[in-house]
Amino acid sequence: MSMKIYKKVFPIFSLVNIKMDIEINSKFQRPSVWSLSQKQLFIDSLLRNYDVPKIYLRKIADNPEQYTVIDGQQRLRAIWEYFAGGFNTGKDSKPINFGECKDVPYEMLPIDLMVRLHTYNMDLVIIETERDDAIRDMFVRFQSGTSLKDQEKRKIEAGQIGELIQSVSGHKFFQSVAFAQSKSDVELVASQIMCMELSSDFTSIKNADLDTMYQNHGNLESDSAVTKAITENLNHFLEIFPRSFPELDKPNVITLYCLIRILKRDFEFRDLKDDLRSWFVDFEKKRHRLYQIIESGRGLEGADVHDYVAYREKTTQGAESAESIEFRTNFLLHRFLGKFTHLNRKDNQMFFTEAQKRCIYVRDKGMCRLKITCDGSEILGKENWSWHCDHKVAWDDGGLTSVENGQVSCIGCAISRKDLTDIELQDK
Repeated sequence: MSMKIYKKVFPIFSLVNIKMDIEINSKFQRPSVWSLSQKQLFIDSLLRNYDVPKIYLRKIADNPEQYTVIDGQQRLRAIWEYFAGGFNTGKDSKPINFGECKDVPYEMLPIDLMVRLHTYNMDLVIIETERDDAIRDMFVRFQSGTSLKDQEKRKIEAGQIGELIQSVSGHKFFQSVAFAQSKSDVELVASQIMCMELSSDFTSIKNADLDTMYQNHGNLESDSAVTKAITENLNHFLEIFPRSFPELDKPNVITLYCLIRILKRDFEFRDLKDDLRSWFVDFEKKRHRLYQIIESGRGLEGADVHDYVAYREKTTQGAESAESIEFRTNFLLHRFLGKFTHLNRKDNQMFFTEAQKRCIYVRDKGMCRLKITCDGSEILGKENWSWHCDHKVAWDDGGLTSVENGQVSCIGCAISRKDLTDIELQDK
């Protein structure tokens, strides 16, 4: 059930009349903690028509309407106790236009002040939901005096998708992340993963995008293909990172999730899970060492250094944009394939992926390695139509579709080799 939130205005006298329909001893509430002076000051504020904070109630029944208090029980207690004659106004209360209000019980209030108190309009926020967890989170926030984050607001207002994201955030993998102690951050990343999986491609995962996802997919089912894919990917994640790793901050989790999704889709990488973990930890150490050297003022040059600087920018500026996520994922993918060059295509497919082609092109410096009709000295254009990604050991002869078994070939040499099939030519 989704959460319904709306506002009501109750005159204070009405709040007194429905006292029996408002439960203040709920599991979310503390006992009465206000001192006498705090109660007197609150009543004085009402008599002076000052603004006071809203009261939050959870509606639990109709006919008659019944409520439990989420926030505001100390104020309600003060009102009910004053009307019942439990205390007088403060002894140092200053006069109000309508009359004296120093040390006065409710029954002895001047009539004009009594009418003012009766008709004071108290702002209420009514919440209807069956989800205790959402109510509990709201209560904790109110008591800590901090405002709700965007993800917490979405969670409170969400329907079925909110429950699914909570379920995703409870996956054991999230015990391994650097932000495991922040429930809201874990749920935020779970939401971002859900958003990416719904798109099935690189997509923006900013707050506005998550809001749209909650609105458009509010009734997403727990057995949908999307939720099953997320569970499967997180299971892979857990196998790779079975314990806590400080490297798993929020941007890195998103990037690695995309990387794992690609590796699982395109390659036979199950036997490389331990290698992926070690490689990524080393990658993080390397890039942070580079940043320290750069920040120390010592000069570093080279395209690789500039790439690492660009990577850092993509993790700190606009990290949740589609362009940034794609850049970071491809950055890791190309380096991973360049390290584990034997990684074969899934199901031994014939065609190289774009990431493999890029690794092969960079390694071979864009020059033909066959040298049948050319001398291999010309740097070929990076465009796919300018060169062919050739199998060193022909695919028909059992050669793997891996970076290790790939090489740059000019089109003329590839044709001369006579093992370039019509299918491969069409792939150009």
